[in-house]
Amino acid sequence: MDIDETAGPMRGNHARRLPIEFAELLTPPVEHALNHPLRREIVRALNQSEAARSAGELATESLPKTAVTLINYHAGVLATCEVLRVAESEPNGESITRRYASNVANDPQIAAILGATKPLDNRGG
Repeated sequence: MDIDETAGPMRGNHARRLPIEFAELLTPPVEHALNHPLRREIVRALNQSEAARSAGELATESLPKTAVTLINYHAGVLATCEVLRVAESEPNGESITRRYASNVANDPQIAAILGATKPLDNRGG
């Protein structure tokens, strides 16, 4: 049985999933990448600047209430879906600091979707 994604009240991040009318326009990997509000916020932040930024820099500059580990996780999903790329990697003690850059900064369709979903993402859930 298929689930009707438009039926009934939704709570939390599920209420802020990518609306179906936008999802239908995207390839499955890009739909998956943009189907989470934090991932959309990360892409918006990276699209605003040509400079690659680390999860720590994103947390400081654009997403101050978000844990660096959470940003790293979602940036990894975005990179797997090829919406972002790892532009730089450098050793940082026992870990590696990755700086991410957008692969979709000049895509007008994705820019329109990110603009249209910003109010949805900002209202919380």
